[in-house]
Amino acid sequence: RYKENIRPLFDADALRIGTWGHKALEDYYSKRANPRTVFMAQVPDDASATILEEAERVAQVLDRYLLWAKDQDQFEVLATEYEWRLRMPSMSVKGTSSHINGRYDMMVRDTHGRRWIVDHKFVKRMPNEEVLRLKSQITYYLWAGRQLFPNDPPVGLLINALKKEIPKSKDTQIFARYYQHRNTYELNNV
Repeated sequence: RYKENIRPLFDADALRIGTWGHKALEDYYSKRANPRTVFMAQVPDDASATILEEAERVAQVLDRYLLWAKDQDQFEVLATEYEWRLRMPSMSVKGTSSHINGRYDMMVRDTHGRRWIVDHKFVKRMPNEEVLRLKSQITYYLWAGRQLFPNDPPVGLLINALKKEIPKSKDTQIFARYYQHRNTYELNNV
């Protein structure tokens, strides 16, 4: 199946499921579309039985997400899938320039008027708060937010985590939100 026994470093099917999930949440938050409908519409007709089973598990999670989010979403959506490109001053050498590109899954304003960046994650296991603290992606996203919106910078990044399937135990979380912040020192030393 693989030429010269070279195998991919990652599971492309898992990435596809996450991409479809992001599109479902984008359309839910931007158009109030049903996330299950958007998600399942992206599954190819010739998908394998394994992909179809996994897609149905995620679709069941998205059905429950509608009810959960209704109580949890205490914010106004400012933008979905916001793309940006910025020059990186600390990486620039005279005569050259380095850039960083990114895309925020969503930006919101909370009930106190503060801007947040939202990053949707479809996960097998809920992330560990200590590990999240070390994620450079969060630092770069918040640094970029300060550059993009100097008069209204984001106060943090909200990770919106959804399990890829409904757990068998009723005590296990299906959804969680993790609020991440970085201090001025961290953001000034990107």
